[in-house]
Formats: sequence, structure tokens, C-alpha cells
Amino acid sequence: MRLCSLLICGRPSVHLDVRPHVNPFRIQLERLRRHTEQATSTYDQISLLDLSHALRIWADLKAQTHLAPRLATTLSFKSAVPSKRLCRAIRDRTYVLFSTPSTVHTSASRNELGFSGGQIKAGGEAIVGASAKFNADGSLDIGSYYYVEGQLDSSLKLLLGEGQTTRGDFIQWLGSEVLRMRYASPSGGHVSVGISRETFIRRMANTFDASHPRVLSPSGTVTNSLDPALNFLMGLTVAGLPVPYFVLLKTAQDIVSTAHDLVALE
Repeated sequence: MRLCSLLICGRPSVHLDVRPHVNPFRIQLERLRRHTEQATSTYDQISLLDLSHALRIWADLKAQTHLAPRLATTLSFKSAVPSKRLCRAIRDRTYVLFSTPSTVHTSASRNELGFSGGQIKAGGEAIVGASAKFNADGSLDIGSYYYVEGQLDSSLKLLLGEGQTTRGDFIQWLGSEVLRMRYASPSGGHVSVGISRETFIRRMANTFDASHPRVLSPSGTVTNSLDPALNFLMGLTVAGLPVPYFVLLKTAQDIVSTAHDLVALE
């Protein structure tokens, strides 16, 4: 019997610590941080899918917060809800309200602020905007986004982009509304929906094959009632970037910045 040996040169091996006592939140936080950095600097389909899947893992981890109890007991996560008066005034229109208590930072924009997309009919009009700030390095900070078809009086315009800030723990924050919209359904009529962060994360990961490729399903296709809403949102852009990108990136940036100290203390 011949003894064979193989000498492998090049990169050193990477040790993957799979010991059961290693806190999964620390590993997944570093993983999310890296995907967030990539998505902040570059936008393409791959970076969006990777960020979606990394966030999907955090949606699943909510059932394991006993391993990081400060996430479930500390009210460190902030949300924002749009004005009730504004929502009542536009409830019969096509609209999108993405309210956030602080800005989302990106370097992936085209260094110019523009808005596109929507379901405006010929001769129609819409009010579209977001709070925005260009930084000296060319990066962009985007705040609350709004898309409302039709016109509004001056008092209602003042409420666009405004929101009431609330606080909650990680689980409450995941379950809180991140986006509210009304859109034309492909089957006719209109659909009004408020989407929580967790639902938005899971649907983005599933609808666009970030976590579960649809071709692997028995029927070869999987549909969900929110798929038309997400497809509509992907057609709305700010600075050349789709609105769901900002929603996911803001969610990821909030987890990275807020959970860091809470998980590190465990």
C-alpha cells in the first residue's frame, strides 16, 4: 500500500467555531455587519439578496432571545409611525409612506437625487419626496420617504415625512410597522396594507429568492399576497435605488448599531 501525502500551500485555513456554547447572536451580528457594509457601498441584485437573507436570519433569531436577553428587555430600538391625520386624508389614494426616526446612510447612489416609478395614469400627478442630505464624500443620507398620488393642501404637505417616534425591544421593533401603502391590485381594485419589519424582511427574502429559490418548490412557483406590493415598491426609486433597498438597509443599520452593545454584554 502506498502512502500519499499532499502539501497545500496558500491561504491559511479558517477555523469555524461550532461549539454549542458560542452565542449565535455574536456570529450573526458580525455576518450582518459585513453584508451591511457591502450593501451600503454597492447596490446590485446580489448585495440586496445577501442583505435580505442575513436579515431573515435575525427574524428567525427572535425565538432565541433567551441567549441575548437584553435584546428582549431593553427599549433601545426606535420606530416611527406616520401622522394619523395624513393617513386618513390619503386612505383612498395610491400611496407609500416609509417613516423612519433617523436617516439611512448609503454610498451606492448616483450622487444625484431623483425619484421615479409609480402607478400614475396619463394626466395624473403625484407628490414624491424624502428628506435627504448629500455629504462631502458623495454619500447620501435619506430619511422618511413618501409617494402620494394627487394633490394635498399645504397643511397636509407639512405632515409628509413626519412621524411619531416610538421605542421598543428587539421583538417589539420587528413586529412594528415599517411601511404603509395602498396600491392597485393586478386582480382589480386597491389593497391597503401596513407591513411590519419582520414581514417585510421575510417576504423580500422569499419573493426575490434570497432564502428559498422558487424553482425548488414542488410547483416551481410560490406566490404570496404581498408579492404585488413588493414588485410595486421595487419600481419606486430614490437616487436610482429602489425603496425596498432603503427599508432593508435601514433595518440592518439599526440592528448593527443598536444590538452591538446589547449582544456584547452577554
